[in-house]
Amino acid sequence: MRADSFWSSLGRDVSHTLLIVNSLLFMLVIAVAGMEALFAPPLETLAAMGGLLLSRLAQGEYPLLITYGYLHFGLIHFGFNMLVLSRVGPMLESEIGGPRFFTLYTAALIGGGLARYWFSGPVNTIVVGASGGLFGLIGFGMAYAHALGPSAETLRNFFLRWAIYGFIFGFVVGADNWAHLGGFAVGVVMGFLLEKERLQRARWDLVWTATAWLCAAATAGAFFWVMARFTAQ
Repeated sequence: MRADSFWSSLGRDVSHTLLIVNSLLFMLVIAVAGMEALFAPPLETLAAMGGLLLSRLAQGEYPLLITYGYLHFGLIHFGFNMLVLSRVGPMLESEIGGPRFFTLYTAALIGGGLARYWFSGPVNTIVVGASGGLFGLIGFGMAYAHALGPSAETLRNFFLRWAIYGFIFGFVVGADNWAHLGGFAVGVVMGFLLEKERLQRARWDLVWTATAWLCAAATAGAFFWVMARFTAQ
């Protein structure tokens, strides 16, 4: 099977795969830390399993910019993020395809982590959660629909409402809105970029397929790095 055929055969399953991977990591944290992790996982466990400890990022532990996005602060955090992913993910993936979708999601996670570090510095704070990637999807959807013009105004407003609700919810519960903003900004940029190539999408398919494979390799490599460090402790 050709590399691009692999991604196209997934259909909307990149979104579903992300849901599965997040669920498996959530259950793994519980298996390691016990049932208390269902609602309040120990911070040291999250840090050991790939949470973004900002002081470690300053020491060059860059794989954490990916792995942090697959861990969560308990069931409520996990459930809310997976709800958003299940609602928004398949919709966007069916429009832009698996390679672009996975590249967008990974880039937004990295952008969210870097934004949090940029505004906080190398403090001893841990960041986890898929919301940087999710805000990337929301920002992308809003910008992409806006660039399509009046015919997509309803879709643009749909994503705009998600953005407003998400930022307000993040402020109320004390979530990391800097990471949200970083992921959102990445999504907005990619939304305008991908709308420009919409009418000649086939020309760029191989480029995005290669980029998606690089993102997949980086994600797998990041988790292998975390696993090697965790088992060595």
